[in-house]
Parts: sequence; structure tokens; C-alpha cells
Amino acid sequence: MRNTPHIRFDRQSLGDGPRGETGSDGSPALRIAIVMLVVMAPVGAISARLVRLQGQLGDNFTSSWEVTTLNEEPIPCRDGRILSIDGQVLAHDRLRYDLLVHYRWIENPPDDRWLTQQALAKLNRRARRDEEQVDRAKQQVLQQRAHMWAALAATLNESQVKLDSTRADIQRRVEHIVESVTRRRDERIAAATPPAVPQLNLSGHDTSPLELEWWSQLWNSAAGQLTSPPRRGRLDPVIVREELDHHSVAIDVSLAAVTNIETAASHFPGVLIRPTSERVYPQSKTAGHLVGVRTAVRPDELSTDENTAGKSEHDALTTGDRIGRDGIERSFDAILRGKTGTRRIVRNRGGEVISQATTTDPVPGDDVTLTLDLGLQRIAERLLDEVIVPPPSDDGAKTAGPQGGCMVVLDVRTGDILTAAAAPRHDLTLFTRPDPDEWQAAISDSRRPFFPRVTQMTVPPGSVFKLLTAVALLESGQIDPDEPVFCQGYLDHPNRNRCYVFRHYGVGHGDMRLSDAICQSCNVYFFQAARALGPAVISDWATRFGLGVPTGIEVPGEKGGHLPRADRTGKIVDEQWYKGSTLQLGIGQASLTVTPLQVARMVAAIANGGYLVTPSVVSTNHTPRRPPADSSASSIQLVSHQMDFDTNRRPERIHGVAMETLDRIREGMELVVSTKKGTGRRAAIEGIPIAGKTGTAEVGGGKGDHAWFVGFVPADAPRYAFAVVLEHGGSGGRDAAPLAKSFIEAMADTGLLQRRRTAEDVTD
Repeated sequence: MRNTPHIRFDRQSLGDGPRGETGSDGSPALRIAIVMLVVMAPVGAISARLVRLQGQLGDNFTSSWEVTTLNEEPIPCRDGRILSIDGQVLAHDRLRYDLLVHYRWIENPPDDRWLTQQALAKLNRRARRDEEQVDRAKQQVLQQRAHMWAALAATLNESQVKLDSTRADIQRRVEHIVESVTRRRDERIAAATPPAVPQLNLSGHDTSPLELEWWSQLWNSAAGQLTSPPRRGRLDPVIVREELDHHSVAIDVSLAAVTNIETAASHFPGVLIRPTSERVYPQSKTAGHLVGVRTAVRPDELSTDENTAGKSEHDALTTGDRIGRDGIERSFDAILRGKTGTRRIVRNRGGEVISQATTTDPVPGDDVTLTLDLGLQRIAERLLDEVIVPPPSDDGAKTAGPQGGCMVVLDVRTGDILTAAAAPRHDLTLFTRPDPDEWQAAISDSRRPFFPRVTQMTVPPGSVFKLLTAVALLESGQIDPDEPVFCQGYLDHPNRNRCYVFRHYGVGHGDMRLSDAICQSCNVYFFQAARALGPAVISDWATRFGLGVPTGIEVPGEKGGHLPRADRTGKIVDEQWYKGSTLQLGIGQASLTVTPLQVARMVAAIANGGYLVTPSVVSTNHTPRRPPADSSASSIQLVSHQMDFDTNRRPERIHGVAMETLDRIREGMELVVSTKKGTGRRAAIEGIPIAGKTGTAEVGGGKGDHAWFVGFVPADAPRYAFAVVLEHGGSGGRDAAPLAKSFIEAMADTGLLQRRRTAEDVTD
């Protein structure tokens, strides 16, 4: 029985007896319940919080990740072309590829942080802990960058030196921006830094008043330490956007280079090819003053009232648009400029594109066709270039000769401008792709190559104005055109109011009829006419023929010149006027100034029977010009004729001018060229009758005279009026007339004019 197991507790110890008999330990279940309660209370609170977060507050946290941004980006469009009447392109848009490189691949020496990141990207996680492997990876990145630039130089067919220079220029520009931003940041921080908190001095030997307020000082010191943000010992370096962006290294990259770079992208890290639209002027040195230029809109132009007021969001200018600055590009900007489209892009919080759709399609601009014949325009410009003197040399010595000139040819029936040439001229590529040396040479040229002489050069017309004086004289009825007036070479005194022949040869013209006075440009005849008429009558007829006001051509900035105006009493107002001024006005001097386009318009009115046309450089129809029908007449017969005008642009009839008056004027103009005594005989062409008038306008001040030659052709069936002027060019008959002759011969060679058969040709 000794080996029988004994149980050391009985049933009562298991709790079968009364609770009071369990002893001081109590029930284990209670203790377990208490432990579970202690554990489950925080777990329950956490669970309740999780339920609330997931069920009620979850949207507050996930919504920020589900938020999308909606942006509308412009879709570029093509601007309209500018064409000549013969179908050649003067301006158009062309797709261009520019090469850009990220700044970190340009910077030299490279940024250490960027270099480390590039090196670590080449290594796995374990190798990144090995400094030797990291250093070798950095050397690989540097070698890769060197090979990339060498490959770019070979692909672009550029020298390594030029690319290095471009990189250095970009880096200097970016570093200047960084320095400027860093300086402004430091100044802003210095201005916003609060004064230092005074330190508490609790020394027992200090008997200053602070000892009495040490509790207050202690409180302020503690509050300052707790509420003031910690001050960094070193600020982070400034990083500007330009350091994280791509920069243009080469523009207008060839398609072959683009293909090589895109197909081997791994060999060109950091390189970006960006397509863009470029305004191109194939005939950059031809008719530049008329065509004008189109450049990108500036930021300050986007916020102007002119851009925003009264315009829809689609019509207003936006970043990337181009606008015309002058010429046809500016006048017809609303027609040429296409309307950009819009693309709606939806991005998530990380900037990734979720969806995109085109909301407005881009609308290309319309083409504008000019009335210019580009072949003749080039000929006219070449003729002017041959006589215009070169710019002054560096030593300041000036060369005698024309400093500038222009030539205008227009249709006498419609006002369509066939040629509007000027010299010297500027190259339109100076605005689209400026070269510093060429730009400096152009703006420093004293001959003013940027000056649009056709519409803005206002100079005295000289003897060309005698045509209007003759009209005023005939319409006044104060003279019989067939009655001779004796010219002794001067009017009243040998030293004043003289004729050209008297100044040079000491003789007069003798008896002069109206046609003879026009033919030989007799000053005395028109001095007497001006004295008899007075300035008011002459000014009135000049106004009727369109002088003193702009002609209305589509090119912006046209000048109206200056025409002396008279009041109702016949006195000239708003300027000093003397008796001698009236005489000078009669021969196109005094304060009178005109533009070449105004004079060509005036001559057209004489040629077409008294109709004042509006010069136009934009074609309303695209039918090619046909040469006039051949005439077998061997002699010139000046007769009144009925002109066929464009019904859509019918010119205005000049009030009061009689056809007989214009017949007399045309008769004198024909003699200017056809007779040996005519001042414009150097313009005569066999088989092509020409009516003309020379002019030599005195300038004074030691400068050369302006040389004029104007007229129309053919003389017996007027079709084209012309005006040639050489700025400080000398004599109209000696210098300007030969240019007109050469150009008229070119018109005949192109078929616009036909040579008449002479008597010898008929005999043969």
C-alpha cells in the first residue's frame, strides 16, 4: 500500500466546497477574465479604430490618391503661306527637329550627387556597399558621357570644339541663374531671421536689474527654445528648374541624324529630339520689306487687353503662337495665323497620363497670294544693288553715289503692284535665326537696310511734280498750251530761280510750249505757272491726285508725306511760307515730300484717264497676267481711251480733270523719252513706246540730289506705271532713267510687254 499514489488535494480543494473555504488564492477564472479584459480593451479600441478608418474614414485617405488633374494643352497648327503671283513661296511653315541635352549631361565637372546616382543605378544592392565598385561605376558614367558627346559631334557633323563651346555657354547661363536665385534666397532669409534670444545670466555676483527678473527671463528663454524652429548650420544647395531640364544644343537637325539618334537611344543618354514648327522664308533677301516677318509671341503680349478683350479663349494668343511683326505678315495676321487646337489630358496624382482626347481640332491658316512677280522683283533689286554704293569703310570715308533707292511698278487699271523693290535690304533670317555679326553689321549700316523705302521714304519729288503743276495750269484756263513762253534761263534774276541748262551751260530754253516744257523740264515755265496759280490751287490738285495722304496699301506703317495746305483765303497754314516758296512748290521743292508709291499712283492716274487707283500688293484673283495684244502701229498716237477696271476694286474718278488735259500731259511725257531734247532720252527702247518724266530733287546741306524717273508703258496704250528714285543718286535723266530702261526691257523679255515692229522690220 506504500506504493499507492496519494492525491494531495481532495474534492473540496477543487472547488466543490463553499467559496469561503478556497483560501486566499480565489478563483483562477477571475484572474483569467481580468487578464483578458486588460488585453482585449486596447485590442478592441484598435479594432474599433480600424473599422472606423476602413468603413468611414477610408475615403478621406484614398481620395488623395484617386484625385486626377484635368489639363488642356494646345495642339500646334500650321500658319498660312505667302505666295507670289507666279506661284513661288515667300513664307511657309516647316517641321524642324531640334536636339536637346539634359543639363546634367552638359555640366562640367558633373554634379557629384547626380554622378553618384548614375553610378548606383548600374550596381546591384550588394555592390553598392563596395566603394571601389562605386568608383569604377562613376568612371564608366564619365566615359559614357565622353563617348556620347563624341558620337553627337560625328552624327551632327560638327566639331567637338563647337559643341564644347555650346555646352560652356549653357552652363554659364544656368550658373548665373543659380547664383542669382541663391543670392535672393540668402537676402530673404537674412531679412526674415528674428533677433537672437537674450541669454539668462544667473551669476550671484551680478547685481544688474536682470537678477530681479530671472523668473521672467527664464520663462522667455524656455518659450523661445520651444517655439522657435531649429536653425540649420548649413542650407541645402539651390536647384533651379534649368538644372533639371533639357537645353537646346543644335537646331534644325537633319532627318538622317534624327534617325541615327532615335534608333540608338542607348548610346545617347540624356538626349532629346524635339519637333517644332519653324517659319521659313525661302526668298529671304527678296521683297523682305513687303513680306515682313513672323516670330513667337512674347510673354508680355499674352496679358495685354488687346489679346484678351473681346476674344474667345480659342482666338486669344497663347504660349507658342506666332504673330506677324511687319509687312504682310502683320497686316494679314488674322488670315495667316492658324487656330491652335486643344487636347484634354487626364493625369493621376503621380503625373501619369490616364487618358487624352482632342477637344478642338487645329485649323491651319489660309494662304495669301501677292501681286508681285518674283522674277521681275529679283531683276529690279539686282539693278538697284548694282548702283547703290557699299557701306562706308571703317575709316569713315564716304563714297559718292546713291545711298539707297527703290522701284515701284503697278497696273494702272487695278493698282496691283508688279514690283516693289528697295535697296539696300535686310535678310529675313536675321529675325528667325539671328547671327550676331550679321545683325550688328545690319543695324550699324548707315544706309538703313531695315527702312521700307517704298512706303515710308518721304523725299521731295523735284521736277516730277511739274506734271501736277501742268494739270493745275491747264484746268485753270489761264494758259494756252500751244502758246510759247520764252525762257531766258532764269525767272527774274540770274542768281535765283534758274533752269538746269542755265546753271550748267549759261543759256535758256527759248520759246517753250507746255509739251516742250515737260519734255525739257523747263523750270522758268513752271515758275511762271506757280506764280499765276498760287499755292492753294497747286495744293488742291495735288490732293486730288492722292498726295499728302497714305495710298491705302495693305502694308502697315505707310507714310503720307507732306503737302502744304491752304485755308479758304488761299494762304498756306501751319508753316512759314514766302513768295519764293510758291515758286519752289511749282517744281516739286519747298516743304513738299512724297513717297515713291504716291508718285507711281499719281502717274497711273494720268495714264488711265483720271482714275485714282488704290495700290494693292495682295491678289484678289489668281489668274496669270497675260501680255497685251500686239499692235502693228508703227507710230504712236495719243488718243483718249476707255479703261477696263476691276469691278470689285473700281477706282475713284478724280474730280474736275478733263481728258483733254491728260492727253496734253501724256503728249509731253512721251516727248521726254522719244526726242533728242528730252531729259529722259536714255530710257528710250526701240519698239516700246515709253512716256516718262525726270526729276532731280535738291536736298542741300552738301548732300547729293535725289534722282527720279517716272512714267508709264506702253505710251499709247498704258498698262503699267512706274517710279524709280535713287536716294542722293544725282540726275534723274542720267542715273534713274537707265534703270527704268533696263527693267522695261526685262518686262518685254518675260512677255508682259511686246516690242512693236519698226518700219525697217516691215521692209525686211
